[in-house]
Amino acid sequence: MTTKNNYIVNDSNGQNSLTHDNNNEVFTITQSKPKTKEEKRMDFDELLPYVGEFGLYQKILFLLMIPFASFVAWVYFTQIFITLVPGEHWCKVPGLENLTIDQRIALAIPPAGIYDNAGASGHSRCSMYKVNFTQILINRTTIIPIADPSWPVQKCQYGWEYNFTEIPYETVATENNWVCDDGALPTYAQSIFFIGAIWGGLLFGFIADKYGRIPALVGANVIGCIAGIATAFSNNFWEFAACRFFLGFAFDNCFTMMYILVLEYVGPKWRTFVANMSIALFFTTAACVLPWIAYYLANWRMTTIVLSIPLALSVATPWLVPESARWLVSQGQIDRAIHILKKFERINGTQVPDNVYKYFKESCEQELSIEDTNKTYSVIDLFKSPRLRKIVLLLIVIWMAISLVFDGHVRNVDNLGLNVFITFTIASATEMPADTLLTLLLDRWGRRWLAFGSMAVSGIFSLGACAVSSRIYAASLAIVGRFFVNISYNIGLQYAAELLPTVVRAQGMALIHIMGYVASIIAPFIVYLAVISPELPLLLLGILGIIGGALALFLPETLDQELPQTLLDGEDFGKNQGLWDMPCMMKKADHEQRPEFIRSYRADSIRSSGRLSLRGEVLRSSMIQRSSVRSRKNSSAPVEIKIQDTIQINKPAIMKEHLKTRSYDMELSERTALRQKFESIDDILPHVGNFGKYQLYLLLALFPYGLIYSNLYFSTFFLTLVPQEYWCYVPELQDLNLTAEERIKVAIPATDTFPYYDKCNRKDLNFRELIQYNKNPNSPAWKTDKKVKCEKWEYNLTQVPYLTISSELDWVCDKEYLISSSQAIFFCGSILGSFIFGWIADHKGRIPALVISCLVSGVGTVATAWSNNFWTFALCRFFTGLAFDNCINIPLIIVVEYMAINRRTIVFNIAFGIHFAIGSTVLPWVAYYVSDWRHFAYIVAIPMIVGLFTPWILPESARWYASTEQWEKVVENLKNVARVNGKNPDPRIYDAFIRNTGDINNRVESATLFDLFKTPRLARTTILLISFW
Repeated sequence: MTTKNNYIVNDSNGQNSLTHDNNNEVFTITQSKPKTKEEKRMDFDELLPYVGEFGLYQKILFLLMIPFASFVAWVYFTQIFITLVPGEHWCKVPGLENLTIDQRIALAIPPAGIYDNAGASGHSRCSMYKVNFTQILINRTTIIPIADPSWPVQKCQYGWEYNFTEIPYETVATENNWVCDDGALPTYAQSIFFIGAIWGGLLFGFIADKYGRIPALVGANVIGCIAGIATAFSNNFWEFAACRFFLGFAFDNCFTMMYILVLEYVGPKWRTFVANMSIALFFTTAACVLPWIAYYLANWRMTTIVLSIPLALSVATPWLVPESARWLVSQGQIDRAIHILKKFERINGTQVPDNVYKYFKESCEQELSIEDTNKTYSVIDLFKSPRLRKIVLLLIVIWMAISLVFDGHVRNVDNLGLNVFITFTIASATEMPADTLLTLLLDRWGRRWLAFGSMAVSGIFSLGACAVSSRIYAASLAIVGRFFVNISYNIGLQYAAELLPTVVRAQGMALIHIMGYVASIIAPFIVYLAVISPELPLLLLGILGIIGGALALFLPETLDQELPQTLLDGEDFGKNQGLWDMPCMMKKADHEQRPEFIRSYRADSIRSSGRLSLRGEVLRSSMIQRSSVRSRKNSSAPVEIKIQDTIQINKPAIMKEHLKTRSYDMELSERTALRQKFESIDDILPHVGNFGKYQLYLLLALFPYGLIYSNLYFSTFFLTLVPQEYWCYVPELQDLNLTAEERIKVAIPATDTFPYYDKCNRKDLNFRELIQYNKNPNSPAWKTDKKVKCEKWEYNLTQVPYLTISSELDWVCDKEYLISSSQAIFFCGSILGSFIFGWIADHKGRIPALVISCLVSGVGTVATAWSNNFWTFALCRFFTGLAFDNCINIPLIIVVEYMAINRRTIVFNIAFGIHFAIGSTVLPWVAYYVSDWRHFAYIVAIPMIVGLFTPWILPESARWYASTEQWEKVVENLKNVARVNGKNPDPRIYDAFIRNTGDINNRVESATLFDLFKTPRLARTTILLISFW
């Protein structure tokens, strides 16, 4: 039967109409824009030519970028020079002070082993001979004592000595002996800095949008000033790391907001110059000056103070720099924006007709009045269509590669084997020619091939630096690699901003920006790999550079293209381009822009500029010129064009065949009853059995997953246990046949609290001389109030009858934080794992997510047993944490879905009250019985192997099958439940369930996590639940 249904729908202003002819299955869309004065609205870029695009005021603002560009360079690079460690350092040995440095090293320090950290002269940096040097000096037969290579070797016990020839001052790293086993702490602090940068970006991005660019700029610099000065007063790692975290809040917001402001007030044709030359001139100069400030002051605390105090000058910003006129307009403060523009007019010596300001004000008011009618988009929309999703993922990966390679080159200067101050200056100076060259080439060669070429060439030179043995040649090649990655860094986010649709450009840029910070967190650890091999960092940076450059070729070119405004534009952008298309090799007509029309000015374009990166994001160069919804070649020339198009679209068939119609041998009333009843799994469960044998089997099947959960949760506790009683290990006392109590009495200072002796210090005595001349420990010579920190410990293993990784590696006293850090890293892994396995569970199924989760946790737990330092242990715990708590949540969800509603409370309580309780009760006795932390890790991993057999233990979620419209598998699972439970339901219920559920799926709107916060009451409820949990 065919129904005639012809209708016409007009929009509110009568300019567009939709006509539908049902007979012909054709939609007709008519879009018309009459030539009316009201339609020609003026945006900010159209007003700029009247007040001056690069007049005196813009030049003043350009010069005012100098201090802020200096601030961001100092915030970014200072840590390199306050955590430097001389390449030459060796164990400090008491009693050898009267010998020269060379004599001390020759006598007390062994040659570097294959796996040891070696100094330039070939001696070990972290080991010393385990002998009585006092006795050796007394019994020496030569003027200069000589070491015997057969002597036993031990780790440094009394601290380190450093050669301060090349680095002529103490740094926080040398002051706190962050070398050898603690050598990763500066790297850890730098990563914490970038974590602070992520939070700072979110905080000051919110402030910038809510309260203005100037408050955000001032706030970022003030926090940077305070945190920088506080760094000078830090005395241990955690104080230093906390200061670096808050200093990270200022990076790169201390410059970005000023960068946005200046580019907003500069005409489009000057933005490429201002954007690139502000970096080339001001940032580069500050970076080149920085190492010589540190060298001249020769005091790491004074360096941080001197480089932090200037940030306080930002408090004068409100009197020197105007607020963003674009932001003021977006907030409805149009009169204030016009007042600022009149100031530009006055200083630039231009004259703007009053009717221009009036016209601009009316245009802004009209757009603000319709702002609420515009549809809002979220960053999730970027991932809903295949081509746009691919582009966004490529942009993320490429920008992460660029960020990682750039930051790696910045920090690797200390591993090049030359003077770090000179090398850093030369490497930083490459910014200027790189930015200048980019300014000349970017709008001629295009983004895609220039990004590929610069990244690939950077990678090639980095690999070349690994292949040469000469330090000077290697450093030269590495600096050339830095030059080319500077170019790709400058291209990076401009390219991204041009590819992202206007409606989500700011949010998309924020996402890419944050992912760049995530990569920067990893960069210090790549540089730290130099402890294994000095060539390894450059090798990885070279490979990543080539890979990142190659990926850029799969992006569309944006040069001379009208940028995407809508999500559909973004999906279709560049479809007509080929892989080998290159703008500079094409005729101008081949890539001519389409005609540009006056479109209705969107209110969201007022807010379209997001937070920028250090080197150009949303408002960078030609991106600003084109990012407006109304792109123009000449913004000052008014254009009136009438658009009237008729588009015919054939109506698509949108219903799947099995959901359109089904033939049932039923009466109409029976079909209606089935439609009303079977609309979810819960409706059909009573017919197949909702608490029978099948559900009891599932309840029993939860047991191994409860064990996995308890093992993951509590295993770190038993792997890192430290006995309550431990004290300094004094090697000289081990041969006196003293008991532990006697050793504590003679060597350890007493305290007033349990265990009544100092756990972290020993008496400052020369035990070698005392043993040689006065072996009686009860004599007055053995008594002193002076004490020094322990270098090694003994443990009372009475209560904890086995060595753990903490006691094996001496994670006590100053290193006690490593235990908490490893557990925190475990939970960091669980956060990431929730996202990863949540995505897998939604897109690939619950069972694959659970199997992969168990596999990852099993591998991570087994690998834990092979850990021999903090970082390998923490890395293993991170991967183990990926499975927590997916290993219990996913099976619990599956089991609950097959349970009757009134039985689900029982399931939750049994799962956590019995399975989890059994696992957590047995676990400590397993650790006690095994009495070996490595074997304990192997045993803990056994239940995770059982998880690999999940497809034969648990069924896939029927609800997930239904949500993905895999109806045959839904029916198969439900029939299996009915068979085990001894039920024989009417087969027609499955057809009714499929039909009704399919109809509901078609009506249900897709939702994201962000929808929880779009309504006040639901947002409040969600926040309360988060806080409560």
